Amino acid sequence: ATANYRHITKWAARVSHTDMIPEMMRRGYTYLRTGRPGPVLLELPQDVLGAELQNDITYIPVNGARSMADPKQVAAAAQALVKAKKPMVHAGMGILYAAATAELVELAELLDCGVMTTLVGKSGFPETHPLSLGCGGRTGTLMAARWLAECDLIFAAGASMSISGFAAPIPKGKVAIQLTVDERDLNKEYEIAYPLMGDAKLVLGQLVEEVKSLLGPDGRKGDGRTAAAIKAVREEWLGEWMPKLTSDETPINPYRVIWELQQALDVS
Repeated sequence: ATANYRHITKWAARVSHTDMIPEMMRRGYTYLRTGRPGPVLLELPQDVLGAELQNDITYIPVNGARSMADPKQVAAAAQALVKAKKPMVHAGMGILYAAATAELVELAELLDCGVMTTLVGKSGFPETHPLSLGCGGRTGTLMAARWLAECDLIFAAGASMSISGFAAPIPKGKVAIQLTVDERDLNKEYEIAYPLMGDAKLVLGQLVEEVKSLLGPDGRKGDGRTAAAIKAVREEWLGEWMPKLTSDETPINPYRVIWELQQALDVS
């Protein structure tokens, strides 16, 4: 089992004796709570499961470790974000794992920058925010498609940038910044000009401070131009879809069901 599960876990090991249990549990939870989120596996053979534990065995719960990115790389990435004519954030599932929504919102507001989430990163940035481009996968919003086509820099925050149905394909010729907790994601399918390794919440905090040092404490907050542009494209997009979203045909159109739920429920 250990050899087979090693291919789909962060770490897999066998507990060969009951005395090893505290050590192996400590190691397992350390790996589980450090770096890229993912499962670990401990195999207990039948003879170990049937053995008696000694009374002096103790286990102390462990804390995980998180890291920031190289300050020089953060500074370079912040410079690129500030100088870009039309930057765009491509937010992935790492934002949710790191509970980094507040930091992402602050950075987007400082830069006055549109934010698209991947399918698995959906809700990592509130879709009710004026700077939200919505979700972009193999299908997505017109706002996300328009910004992908027109932006000159993409910041993949907490995203693996994998070529899959979970994220809209990135057009060629875009300067890319990538923030990830796993080195295996860097320069994987797309060329990365500014790689950032570390916990999304901590590194976004670093970027916020760098951007403030470049643009001032309020940055471009309140500029309103990007929010207005996104609103105009959203209205154009909804104009195309409204006949289906409000159709009174029988049986009821499933698009109307979703639309009515969105109006009735808090989607923030």
